[in-house]
Amino acid sequence: MNFIQLHTNLKKVINNFDKIVDTVIHEHEAELIDLNTGQLEKGIAPDGIEIEPPYAFDEYARFKKSIGSKAPLGIPDLKLTGDFYSRFETKITPNYIEISSGDSKAPELENKYGEDQIYGLTESNKKEFVQLIKEPLKIIIQYGLTG
Repeated sequence: MNFIQLHTNLKKVINNFDKIVDTVIHEHEAELIDLNTGQLEKGIAPDGIEIEPPYAFDEYARFKKSIGSKAPLGIPDLKLTGDFYSRFETKITPNYIEISSGDSKAPELENKYGEDQIYGLTESNKKEFVQLIKEPLKIIIQYGLTG
């Protein structure tokens, strides 16, 4: 690629940057949600610490383990039937990607555990997501594709 073509491609990318980023993120929305729900399944909040408060009753904690919870005993994973996880969605804002759940239990869980313990990625998952979208962005820049 010569300098003139690179310059032309970069101009296209700069003029359409927000749209390009939105498109690439949207194309990888499922992976983003999988990273978030995957850490929740292990009882891990976005800050990398176990979700709090722990279950109030040992019987319920043992029940959760008996049905396959991957979280340590007593640590919430916010999953019973899977409906809460299956209703996860994203919204791209100018400054961040907002993750939420459209499940009817979402407000109750958000109130009990706090949105900051449910939605969002750990630092390692943020890095993994960046790696997922890096290659498509490189291709767009290289070829000047603007969707």
